[in-house]
Amino acid sequence: MTHWIRRSWPWPIIFLVIIFLSLITFLLPARAQNGLAARLSPPEPVEFPEMKAYLDLISPAGNFYAGLEDTDVQLFENQQPRELLQFRELTPGVQLVLAVNIAPPFAIQDVSGQSRWDYIQENLASWTAQTEGTTSDDLSILTNDGLERTHLQDRQLLATLIERYNPTPRETPSNLNVLSRAIEVAADPTPALGMKKIVLLLTPPPTPEEVASLENMTSLALAHDVRIYPWMVSSPAFFTSAGAEQLQVMAEKTGGRYFAFSGTEAIPDLEAIFSSLRGTYLLHYRSGITSPGNQELQVVLSLPNQELSTTTTFSLDIQPPNPILVAPPQEITRQNPEPEQETFPLEDYQPESVKLEAIIEFPDGLPRDLSRTTLIVDGNILDENENPPFNTFTWDLSSYQQTGTHYLTIQAEDELGLKKDSVSTPIRVIVPRPNLTLVDLIMENKTPFFGLVSLVVGAGVILVLIFRGVIQPKDILGGRTRITFSPGPSPSSTREGPPSAREAYPERDRNSPPATREENEPAYLIPEEDPAQTLFESRIPLDKEEITIGSDPSSAIIPIADPSVESLHARLIKSSDREYRLVDQGSETGTWINHQQLLAQRPGHLQDGDLLHIGRVGFRFHTADGTIRATNRTS
Repeated sequence: MTHWIRRSWPWPIIFLVIIFLSLITFLLPARAQNGLAARLSPPEPVEFPEMKAYLDLISPAGNFYAGLEDTDVQLFENQQPRELLQFRELTPGVQLVLAVNIAPPFAIQDVSGQSRWDYIQENLASWTAQTEGTTSDDLSILTNDGLERTHLQDRQLLATLIERYNPTPRETPSNLNVLSRAIEVAADPTPALGMKKIVLLLTPPPTPEEVASLENMTSLALAHDVRIYPWMVSSPAFFTSAGAEQLQVMAEKTGGRYFAFSGTEAIPDLEAIFSSLRGTYLLHYRSGITSPGNQELQVVLSLPNQELSTTTTFSLDIQPPNPILVAPPQEITRQNPEPEQETFPLEDYQPESVKLEAIIEFPDGLPRDLSRTTLIVDGNILDENENPPFNTFTWDLSSYQQTGTHYLTIQAEDELGLKKDSVSTPIRVIVPRPNLTLVDLIMENKTPFFGLVSLVVGAGVILVLIFRGVIQPKDILGGRTRITFSPGPSPSSTREGPPSAREAYPERDRNSPPATREENEPAYLIPEEDPAQTLFESRIPLDKEEITIGSDPSSAIIPIADPSVESLHARLIKSSDREYRLVDQGSETGTWINHQQLLAQRPGHLQDGDLLHIGRVGFRFHTADGTIRATNRTS
């Protein structure tokens, strides 16, 4: 051979081949390393806000990849970098649940008389016998015909149970409820950190009805991070059935492996499967999550010749702490400790303070440290805790010198900055008063007392001014106070009673007829100042024998939309001798002629140029010929 190489291959080519083969040998580990598979478990919030997640790194051969350093790992929570508090390589056992759904396909025998169950039972016994006594694994077995033993620490005990298990497959119907129960057992808290949760399911092909339930069981397994390893026992004709496909999907989604067994296939080596699952990396970090909802955790690995990333999503319900005041008193009575001293200071009444206690709940089930609790009374902070204990408060009562009800609230804030107030709790503080003299009462309540006195005196002055005619009622109703003085009687006047229109308003020349009078209007009203001039743009003709005045358009011929006018306020009546009379209908705000109020149902006679007030709305009365009839105002 050497002679052939020497004659057929020049030495330079042989040298290059040797170098090429060396490079291949050197690169083989890197190529294998490039086939690493990473899997990150959802973090456990048991000590929230500190979280623990587990990272699995598996080689292409299915072995655990050891030797990872913390400097190779970058952690991101919701795309924000998080510092690792602890990074450790762990070698815990597995939490394994053997779920046996025994059924007629297990009873099929080969030419040697061995049934499919016999081969499986022999394989299980061989695995349990590999390591006798107590191991780090947590082991359980469940069957659909009644056998159930959970969380065994002794593998030999499991071997004994498998050896003594003698089912009757031909007489036992399939029941996949055993898988649902197995997932529940596998989801129990593990005895060691980082243990993988595994269900090894031995089952016949699922029926069409059971296929639909497998999807729900897959979701349940994913929620509890349980890997499913389905071993389907049947003839090869069912290896491509819908049930077989659904079992494969379940295995792929949960991180397990699917195997179909008809009696001739080589059964997988369980120890080879589980040994790769006994190693993991602990990632211990402090979370920055402050709001509920879906979250994301990502690990980026920087390895020689490779960068690898894996992500897991999880849901976390974060709620602020909920403070509750414990058994608050409904009433607190402050007493004079020395009753014989009637002048004892109120601020020294007892008790001067009370102790209150609260409990702080965490509705999200994630108890954590508090940063502050506050006692708030009537909106004011009266006590605050920034260090433990956070659940006790002192309420200072020395400032309460009068009986009254006060509203207490507790506010709690956790280390994440989340805070919440308790419900407001009313507590009545009773302060019995000593016997006080009238002078003491007045001096203690001098502000309201003198305010009341001022009000009474002011009201009396106004009444006196009204009775003397200094203040006119019309000015009070109009929202303003105007003091006027009625003119005295004219020396040439011999008529008693109120002055005539000319006497009351001397600035107006009554002998000159008003502008734009019409012959067919015997009399009319002119709006006088506001609000009349705002409500009416022009004069109002009085062309009917009786005219009703009020705020209700359905009953008033002259409707006046003003709050001081009632629905039917007054009537204006024309008599046969062309005299006009104004009659008040019992209104609250009154009807006035030249600032003199009419009595209810007592008519007042009108003269040309008179000033009328319906409530606070004023009008000037005019007749068409401008005549002034000298007659008494009331009849």
